Amino acid sequence: MGLHRVAAAVAGAALVASALAGLFKSRWSLEPHGGWFGSVTRRFQQRLPGHPYFVGLVLGLLPCGLIYTAVVGAVARGSAIGGAEALLLFGVGTVPALFGVALANEVLFTRRPAIHRLSQVFVLVMGLWYLWSGLV
Repeated sequence: MGLHRVAAAVAGAALVASALAGLFKSRWSLEPHGGWFGSVTRRFQQRLPGHPYFVGLVLGLLPCGLIYTAVVGAVARGSAIGGAEALLLFGVGTVPALFGVALANEVLFTRRPAIHRLSQVFVLVMGLWYLWSGLV
């Protein structure tokens, strides 16, 4: 029981320190043109012009559990036409979800600094909670 409280206090202190460092340290900025993230992004763009398009094409070749399930369902249809129809409907059905992911990425990317600060506030609150529960 005593070890649990000590571990909670130590973890809480570490979380509070991490959150405060994240909130007040500007050189680790996640803005697209500042900090280490921006320099990595710029270097990647210099080496691969048009890289988002080509990365998207390559990612389409990666194995996916959902597509395997759709292929099994298409094979179970019993004919080439039935299987093609099933896969076509699966492809059309994924368009809204993929569009939603792309839209969410765009919204989150433009608000990345605010989201980063908000996440640090959540870490701070969680750290204070662990620290309090370990000390009381």
